[in-house]
Amino acid sequence: MASSYQSDYFFKMEKLFKSVQRGVWLGLVGVWGAQATVLLAVDVDTLTQKADMVIRAQVLSLEAKAGGGGQILTDIELKLLECWKGACPEVVTALVAGGRDGEIEQRMSGSVRFAAGEECVVFLKAHGKSRFRVLGMAQGKYRLERKLYSSEPIAIPEEVKDAELVYSDAQRMAIPLRKEMPLSQLRQRVQAKLKPTVEGMEGP
Repeated sequence: MASSYQSDYFFKMEKLFKSVQRGVWLGLVGVWGAQATVLLAVDVDTLTQKADMVIRAQVLSLEAKAGGGGQILTDIELKLLECWKGACPEVVTALVAGGRDGEIEQRMSGSVRFAAGEECVVFLKAHGKSRFRVLGMAQGKYRLERKLYSSEPIAIPEEVKDAELVYSDAQRMAIPLRKEMPLSQLRQRVQAKLKPTVEGMEGP
């Protein structure tokens, strides 16, 4: 007889596959569609490995517009503060699902949200020639906040709203995958993941 853990796991996987069958695209970059309710859980190491670019940035502007099928898409302009991975331009444009276009506001389950002026660390995947998408949707953003108890900004994981995270067996043992930490600690985690690759490229 299957354990309650196994039953719960297979139930979640069944929901995942049903979402795919409904035409919802599911992957590391998340679900892109109106019925997006399930996301594969990802940690900092996975985000770092899969990202084309990892940056600390400040949000300059948000520009929302209606796309195909009435879906609202928002261009987020990010001013580069630190480049942790990739070839980083001074201004980066990230495309996210949802936003406000005039009097119409649309929010996608699990989608990442930005606010003008905020500082954040984002894990980005190239989308076309000049845009990027945030990996793991909301999971791919850490907002930076100043706290009285810290001399440096604190990196706070973006809340994953209205979406269910699906964990692998190994990830279940490592929960929580996403937690608050000083900015320097997040930077070190990203750099530590990149270090073996860099050393492997170096000559004797």
